[in-house]
Amino acid sequence: MTYDGSLDAPAGPDAPAALLDAEPDVAADLAPDLALPGPEAGPACTNTCDDGLFCTTDTCAAGVCQSTLKSGYCVIDKTCYKDGDTKPGDTCQACTAATSTSLWTPEPEGALCGTGKSCQSHVCTACGAVGQACCGTATPGTCVVGAACNANTNQCQADKAIDLSGTEDTICALFQSGSVRCWGTNGPMLGAAAGSNVAGPPIAGLADAVNISVGYRTACAVRRTGAVVCWGSALAGGALVPGISNATQVSAGAHTCVRTADSKVLCWGTNSYGELGLGTTSTTTTSTPQEMLGVTDAQSVAACGGATCVLRKGGQVSCTGGSQENGQTSATSTITDLPAASNAVSLSCSTGATGSAGSFWAVTQNATLLTWGWEASPGNALAVGQVDSATWARGFSYSYGRSSYLAIQLDNTLWSVGDNTYGQLGDGTFTSATVHTSPRLIHSASSVSNVVAVAAAWPMDGSAATCLLRADGSVSCAGLNRSGTGTGTALGDGQQYPQAPRAYFVPVVGILPVASEDGQCYDGVDNDGDGLTDLDDPDCAQDLGSATGNAVATVPFAGVFGNYLQESCNTQSGTTNYGGPEAVLVWTAPSGGTYQFDTNGSSFDTVLAAYKGNPQKTSELACSDDAVGLKTASSIQVQVITGDKLTLVVDSKVAPTGPASFTLNITKQ
Repeated sequence: MTYDGSLDAPAGPDAPAALLDAEPDVAADLAPDLALPGPEAGPACTNTCDDGLFCTTDTCAAGVCQSTLKSGYCVIDKTCYKDGDTKPGDTCQACTAATSTSLWTPEPEGALCGTGKSCQSHVCTACGAVGQACCGTATPGTCVVGAACNANTNQCQADKAIDLSGTEDTICALFQSGSVRCWGTNGPMLGAAAGSNVAGPPIAGLADAVNISVGYRTACAVRRTGAVVCWGSALAGGALVPGISNATQVSAGAHTCVRTADSKVLCWGTNSYGELGLGTTSTTTTSTPQEMLGVTDAQSVAACGGATCVLRKGGQVSCTGGSQENGQTSATSTITDLPAASNAVSLSCSTGATGSAGSFWAVTQNATLLTWGWEASPGNALAVGQVDSATWARGFSYSYGRSSYLAIQLDNTLWSVGDNTYGQLGDGTFTSATVHTSPRLIHSASSVSNVVAVAAAWPMDGSAATCLLRADGSVSCAGLNRSGTGTGTALGDGQQYPQAPRAYFVPVVGILPVASEDGQCYDGVDNDGDGLTDLDDPDCAQDLGSATGNAVATVPFAGVFGNYLQESCNTQSGTTNYGGPEAVLVWTAPSGGTYQFDTNGSSFDTVLAAYKGNPQKTSELACSDDAVGLKTASSIQVQVITGDKLTLVVDSKVAPTGPASFTLNITKQ
């Protein structure tokens, strides 16, 4: 039996444009097959006909069987296919009935043909990773998260992070492509329904951002066009701010302000304390940007808490709004100069967790750090902290969180000031400093280099997290963000709530490249590009070889990794994973038998666990808190065969607050 070939698309000059436009080699291959025969008479019949194909209608007419193809089908190689079905073994060719009902039609170049794959020269090829073709044919195609499509070459290239902003429980990163990605507890500020403990996908509909600011329950971005878009808990799905077409910088707090290309300041939101600088106060929230009175020379603007400050050309800082936050002893509703801040080179601010407290700081030309606002003592309108110019220098930036500052020096090293209860200063320690009205240097993290931006989050539960951006585009965070009970944390390290503090800066999961494998030690990927993956990387685990005896490893707490594996015996008040960071070590059995591993001689209360391989994918072999006769030391015994590779995890019951170290002993029984 045969079906009616006249239903096929004609060949030659009348062929469909889709085929005539195909690549020459493909068109040449297809051309001979397009000369299809017309209707052919089938076998003689007297009553019924059946060609065995479900996609044809068979009839007996004038004593001859005729088969007619049903709409929406192809018959290729004597097999029925629905319109849109792909060729078995080749998803870059499909049954496209509008083009041909008897031949496979090539899919468009760049069409998706599988997860992470697209059609390239009509072959289904992996796409979307850096150096590979962009997926999709829509503008301008898509790449895997962490990469951007180069519209000129249709190749995916690393999408480098270039700036950070954060407050409350959310951090966002601005990328070179103009996309914005966020992580933390506040789902709407991530452009999602729930929080995320890793860098989320780009904010939908935003691919041309040039400046960002994360404020109280709201985040905003300036687009290349000068327009401003905001999103967050108060703005379902994001919103284009009306009446702004020439913005160059945005600052979001409980209210929001922008600097325009003509050096003016426009603000909207609450004006209870005169923070919009309109000469009035009002509890009514306005969503329409209003021009601040008396400002035509703005270099930058900072809007936090109940005040707004402006860095003007020439270096003068002027503020309006609530007392202390505005640098004055009383509230003002119009812009007022701060005499002590007359030669500033930078201006920043942070909004407290409730949106009602603003802290401001500026750096002057003579390397003086000026702070005012929420941190200042009552009656001390402007707290001035004179800082050694050899230590602090003009041109660095600050981020504030829980009375903690991170400062970037001119040489791009990181310096830290203030409270470090949760390890948010990233130096490997946990120390608490009294809230102060002028900064004091408590330590330097000079090993942290190439830093170009910093940001901080301060959830309402009192924890704190700080993040830094390096020149290579890698983003790392330290501290503790435990707001809520879900997966969202402003550390972005992929760890579930609850978790122990990060006393060192560890990478945000999903942002490439990373400076260290630590923090992504169980994903099977060489994240930091050093040729070593997961537990084979010293960032993740110390290799002990097959050593046995006393003090096989003596590790200072400052050198302990932090992977938070939630050992079963590390509990307190029913909560697992209570202590500080763990040390992860790998050991290869030199011979079969039973071996004892203990932490006798350690200077703090330890927890010890053993696994065979990846601790997140295999069951614990043993776990010990306080071993009998060893007080706060731990001891386990594991039976092995020659060559077994064990993963040993040493954790702390409670994170030490001072110098501490553990000792690991391995003896064959």
